[in-house]
Amino acid sequence: MKSKLQKLILAVSALVCVQSAALAAPMTFESAVSEYKAGHYQSALSMFKTFGASSPNNAYVHYYIALCQHRLGHIDQARQEYQFVVQSRDAKLAPMAQTAMAQLSRAHTSGGGSVSQASASGTTQGSSPSQVSSSRRAKKVIEFYADW
Repeated sequence: MKSKLQKLILAVSALVCVQSAALAAPMTFESAVSEYKAGHYQSALSMFKTFGASSPNNAYVHYYIALCQHRLGHIDQARQEYQFVVQSRDAKLAPMAQTAMAQLSRAHTSGGGSVSQASASGTTQGSSPSQVSSSRRAKKVIEFYADW
């Protein structure tokens, strides 16, 4: 019994040391990118915003902020950040930001845009409700992403 308790205490102590070391490690741009790639978009966004405060004209920072905002569903904020990157005319990032903005626009108008009165009621001119509902079931939204 005593040895199990000692093992547990050692394991907890080791875990605390590892967490303390991770917290004490300086925040780098690479660690923020790693956070983003791990799918921790909110924490990555906070990290990138910290970098953005010290480097407000850095296109890479704005691009990653846009990616995080995009993944979190903050479409308007993502669009603003992508627009900043496009206007920066960075040879590598501007075309990628332009492509991402186009994807945002397509996704917003096809699925996330405003709903017309006809589609809200379930019918469109010249179609029955059953035709509309069957066509809605056939549509799928597939979102692809790459963080080049």
